[in-house]
Amino acid sequence: MSDRDGFTSVSFTSIPKHEFDQLKAVAGQRGMYPRDLFSAALRQLLADRKAGTEIIYPASRKGGIKRAMWLEEDLVEEMNSAATTDKVSQTVIFVTALKRFAQRESIDIEV
Repeated sequence: MSDRDGFTSVSFTSIPKHEFDQLKAVAGQRGMYPRDLFSAALRQLLADRKAGTEIIYPASRKGGIKRAMWLEEDLVEEMNSAATTDKVSQTVIFVTALKRFAQRESIDIEV
């Protein structure tokens, strides 16, 4: 990971391309950058987790593509801590956050 002005580059693997592109389109429709939508989804998952909500993590997937993005340093640190504590990868945290976001917002995609 490298750092840039309060942001850290992070990579996620096995992200389904079609679903990722759909969520990027949703961000555009809402006048947001995709990173902002992804950050909001991650922050909500982490807040729910902190509040004691049970988080169901999906099994790791095969296939998909690797995605790299710049996320806020504090968010990456909190995501890494949650991944370590819950014994899952960053990718599993990311995919879970996107899936929960889609469900909460009634967006018909399968992440």
